Amino acid sequence: MLVSLMPTLEVVISFTRGRRSTMASLMESLCPGFYEMLLDKPITQEDFICIKKCEKRCDHVHQGKGDVTVALTPLERNLVAEEGTLLARLIHSPGETSVEDARQKACTPLSQIRTFAVERNLLKVFLDHKAVSSMVLKSIITAGNCYGKSDRYKNKVVIMTCENLENTNGNITSYRAQCLLHHLSRLLELCGAEVLVRSLSENNGDRRTEMYRSNLTSNERSESKTEGRSTPDGNERLSEPIGIETDAESHLKFECNLESRIDCGDANVLAMDVSLSSVYDSDSKSLKILCGPVTCQQTGSKLTNYTTQQCCQNIERELERASEDKISNENETHQTAYMHTLARSCVSLILLGVNHLSPVKLSTTQDSYDSRESSFVMYNYARICAILERYTESTNQKLIPILPPIDEVNFINLKHEEEWKLVWVYLHQWPEIVATIVDGIFRCPVGDRKAMHRVGSARVVKFLHGLAHCFSVYYNRIHILPSNVDQCKHLLPQLWARLYLLKGIKIIMESAFRTLDIVPPCYM
Repeated sequence: MLVSLMPTLEVVISFTRGRRSTMASLMESLCPGFYEMLLDKPITQEDFICIKKCEKRCDHVHQGKGDVTVALTPLERNLVAEEGTLLARLIHSPGETSVEDARQKACTPLSQIRTFAVERNLLKVFLDHKAVSSMVLKSIITAGNCYGKSDRYKNKVVIMTCENLENTNGNITSYRAQCLLHHLSRLLELCGAEVLVRSLSENNGDRRTEMYRSNLTSNERSESKTEGRSTPDGNERLSEPIGIETDAESHLKFECNLESRIDCGDANVLAMDVSLSSVYDSDSKSLKILCGPVTCQQTGSKLTNYTTQQCCQNIERELERASEDKISNENETHQTAYMHTLARSCVSLILLGVNHLSPVKLSTTQDSYDSRESSFVMYNYARICAILERYTESTNQKLIPILPPIDEVNFINLKHEEEWKLVWVYLHQWPEIVATIVDGIFRCPVGDRKAMHRVGSARVVKFLHGLAHCFSVYYNRIHILPSNVDQCKHLLPQLWARLYLLKGIKIIMESAFRTLDIVPPCYM
């Protein structure tokens, strides 16, 4: 049975692991109204945990991407649906009368469901692509770099520790651990946690400890500069000294207070060690994150003497071979600096693109192709920047009208499958990806050697890979900017919708890059 609902039913069934986000996004802004309608009662936080287990995003042949199924029987059992409620009627008598009641009970502002069907105790929901795309893109454009942020862990303090954090040109495996620490700290900050980074180093037998307050906003205040400490290679690191404790005595007192809270089992303080050692201390009060080795692709052996600088040099040679015809017009000094930054970014993507427990395989030969996938991500970001820049130049020359406010744009013009996939599978899912990784960290029991299997440390890089490939397919199929506007004025509404889609993709990619401490290139 397939029943069409009136456009006045606006619901999107999507949740974030039983917690309501403070961000006004598609994820949860309208969902509670739908389940209150089904159950005829208010929905609690505990109810949302049950609801999450009963719903599933579907990619079946007969359903478009983004369609959701809800298992009605366990939903009724877990939430104790009373007899006579709409949920009970959809289960026991799923006829047109029940659907008509659903339409009549729905609130006026609801419009994101196009149709739904009840089959084998599954409520199959088909979304209205125009309404969903409009809400997602408006949320992203309005929130900007804040899209994906939440305060779900605002009362948490996380102390992250790593050996030789300042030495970014040492062994490549050690550099992988450093990248992992900074990546997880950015994600924790996005979810509201306060992150303190502790660096352990040893010089001539002298054990040295430094603690910094990780600061995500320093990169947001300036796209080109960060108010942090520089690493030995001259690159900025997005961390700054704690600042409150100006003298050694106060600083020691501050650390002792944190250690005391950890020893006392304070639930709001989490100590986390990023380590290369697989030895677990069952009595440790810290959550141990094991970072796997970097191995040689040809021999399979660990690259113990392979430095970060050597790796970057190999990647630079790859990039130079691939782009020697594209940026030859740049002056040599600028090109060298550009290639160095790009190579560092590619190395970060490579090292963080594999689950932290698994080894990263690198080729040590000069004719390697390790950077192919990571440079592809960068290239597609640069492609988006180029399109938006060309559009800005055209508006300055009055060849194309200025982009109207997003509220005046009709997203019904986003009709292609790739456009919907970009919105629903990628843009809409970014806040959920961040929350899922961080939830996994806080769910890990301290001292459990298997616990870190639950942390998807490679999800952000894989997300970028998928987004870049999806956009590449879309770009090769669709001509976004018209060559002659006078002959294509009737296509301007479609152009506006596509430009806002590109703006949304650019914002999400920049947010993901920030969690990886990567400054992406605006051209390639």
